[in-house]
Amino acid sequence: MKRLGEETKQANERLTAMVKRLEEQQRQNTILTEMRDMLQACSKMEETAPIIMGLMKKLFPASQGALFLLSNSRSDLESIVTWGDFPTSSDNNIFPPDACWGLRRGHAHVVDDVNVGPICPHLINTPSRLMSACR
Repeated sequence: MKRLGEETKQANERLTAMVKRLEEQQRQNTILTEMRDMLQACSKMEETAPIIMGLMKKLFPASQGALFLLSNSRSDLESIVTWGDFPTSSDNNIFPPDACWGLRRGHAHVVDDVNVGPICPHLINTPSRLMSACR
């Protein structure tokens, strides 16, 4: 009986953890759907920045980041919005496309250990974990 009780307790803990993961996934899906709907309703590019900033804060409340767009000259990426504690210095807000490993490689560039992996040259303040999700 004691072993059965312990197995039941462990099964309940696993189920509780799974439910929490599913609830978080549903929360994220709801936010992404809201973002998609809001962005599709935009009639001007200028309307997108506050939507993205607000919903990124909801989606990743403890994160920092920025959205960069390629300039008309196609020579620089310029931040149109930042969130969290993302540095706002001009050096971090404009950079050439080849300064980003994510853009060079065509997919997200994740660095788990900043002492080992290549860091994007456009970053001045390097966090402890880095994801350059540029495409």
